[in-house]
Amino acid sequence: MTIDQLQEQAAAVSRGQFVAEHPYPFLLVHGVVAASVLPFSTTVGSLSDMDRAPPEIFAVQKSGTNPYSARISLGRARNCDIVLRDASTSKLHAHFVFDDKGQVQLVDQGSRNGTTVNGRRVSAPVFLASSDKIVFGSVVAEFLNAQALYQMLVEF
Repeated sequence: MTIDQLQEQAAAVSRGQFVAEHPYPFLLVHGVVAASVLPFSTTVGSLSDMDRAPPEIFAVQKSGTNPYSARISLGRARNCDIVLRDASTSKLHAHFVFDDKGQVQLVDQGSRNGTTVNGRRVSAPVFLASSDKIVFGSVVAEFLNAQALYQMLVEF
């Protein structure tokens, strides 16, 4: 589903209806940090350097192409549930795991360029909250629950 389609839907229904129709979180991908590579393969950049392409939205849910039922995969490979087509993203970069309480953990899968949540490098599973800022390699994203996405769409 595109942002335009979600925005039309949000305009046509109440917040409660929108949340009921989308009982899963979303990943709003803002773009790629423009980076310069240093001699030690360290990538640096800033959020103000982001590409100005329109954001993409991904539902954090199973796509049917990934054989692992307990986790939602994210990476560059086509068989990932969420595919980020950027060279800084590993083929299998990270997993989202839902616990029995509905909380979501993000697990970096030993990706080459790493993952950060709110500016902190992910070295162990980390619980996510709505509006957390995540960087996969150089790809900048925001983790949103359906309520926060609805609010963003109606204010857009």
